[in-house]
Amino acid sequence: MRARIVAKGVDLARVSIVRDGAEILPLNTTLPFPDPEVVRAIRGNFSFVLVHAGNLGFYGAWNTLVTAARSLANEGVGLVFVGNGTQRAQIEEASADSSNIRFLEFFPPSKIPSVLAAADAHVITVKRGLEGVVVPSKMYGILAAGKPIVAVAPNETDAVSLGFNAGSRSLRIRTAPQKWRALCGALASDPIKLKAMGEAARAAAPDYDRVKELRKLAEIINRLKVL
Repeated sequence: MRARIVAKGVDLARVSIVRDGAEILPLNTTLPFPDPEVVRAIRGNFSFVLVHAGNLGFYGAWNTLVTAARSLANEGVGLVFVGNGTQRAQIEEASADSSNIRFLEFFPPSKIPSVLAAADAHVITVKRGLEGVVVPSKMYGILAAGKPIVAVAPNETDAVSLGFNAGSRSLRIRTAPQKWRALCGALASDPIKLKAMGEAARAAAPDYDRVKELRKLAEIINRLKVL
């Protein structure tokens, strides 16, 4: 997003980034125990569950997700959409007769930690052309929950580039959309790799603490007052 603004002629020194962030528990703190009913509703009988939790709007590479998920049905991999949006009906139509693609309504806000905990990995998707326009803020909560992120998105998107800036290639899967199916299949059969990715995710989470981001915003406003 900053690159798009600078490309329009804005001085880079005048552009600051403040992220949504998330509430981050200390690394030595045990994460809350998830609600068993929420976990059961999401996981069903799948041995490996990918979750997309959030708005099903115009920004996602939905056809890519559905097509790849269909091909993973015989491997015990399920794709669960939690949420609603303008594209949900179209995604449901594309998923018709798919035994491993399910749709659930939003859970109450108090159950969000359980939704995050229920997945083996979470999907973030941004279709080509919207990099730097759409920045999924749910990414920070997923990291805080210690869950891997499967980024079905162009290289320039935040969900991909932040993984490289942090120097942790195990944190997220950076992949061209047409290749993510093989990677997800590999993850489903490699619990050690999956665990390492989750640990890397939680270790990266403090960089996106909501309190730190709020302080950053306050500092920017205070500087403007001085000017």
